Amino acid sequence: MSVGITLIVLAILLRAAGRFVPFYAFKERILVTRVVPLIIFFILLGVHLVHSHFTLTGIYVMVQMFPEFLLLMLLGVAYVLYVSYRMVKIYTLSRRLEREALSNARRVGDVYVLPFKELVALNVGFFRPRVVISEGVLSLPEQERELVMEHERFHARMKDNLRLLLFELLLPTEKDREDYRTYLEIRNDSHMLNRYTPRDLAYTLVKFSMAYPGGTGMATSLRRRIEFLSGEMRIFNLKGSEILVMVLVPLIWYLAYTSCYMDLCIK
Repeated sequence: MSVGITLIVLAILLRAAGRFVPFYAFKERILVTRVVPLIIFFILLGVHLVHSHFTLTGIYVMVQMFPEFLLLMLLGVAYVLYVSYRMVKIYTLSRRLEREALSNARRVGDVYVLPFKELVALNVGFFRPRVVISEGVLSLPEQERELVMEHERFHARMKDNLRLLLFELLLPTEKDREDYRTYLEIRNDSHMLNRYTPRDLAYTLVKFSMAYPGGTGMATSLRRRIEFLSGEMRIFNLKGSEILVMVLVPLIWYLAYTSCYMDLCIK
């Protein structure tokens, strides 16, 4: 089996392995099972394109020599089309939500207030996110109200909506998306612990969750966030994962480039 085919198989296996990695290692899971397979794919495609000299004749010759090159090109086109479709769709829907929310809201300081009694708190916008809350949030006790508003302000400062949009570049599954939202919430909860107690956070979180009992992934997200606040779960944040990726990138490039340069990938 050629080195190129071996690396493609490795990318597929790494991608499939993502479902077996527990949530508390979410960051490592995304790096190893989502980022690395894409790195492998684009390095292989890049190596073949470099050897083709980016000409139609060169590409034709490379396809004749390496049949997997045609598959890589088709997958590359499919990737660009699908990711573009997803990102345009998400961006369009989010912009529509932003316009509707802001058109019905009144501005109070740095937040926008919707005329609803229900508990609503969210961010709208990607590059200049705005905090939107409901009248119901304003009616909360002062500490809970400030906690909710600071929580949303932190989301806005971190531009989490933009992060979720760019996350589509990794071709996430629906589980990946839900886990990433939960991961961002836990990161936010961790920041809020500098000012509030775990009990205060958990109490407000449960109160909000009761307002959305049927929310997609709400039960799982709530359970994980409560486990984190109670100290029953710790999120891995190992620097070794970044080191692993930095080591794999030049290693994979070396294997892919030298294998084709030495004509080993057609054996």
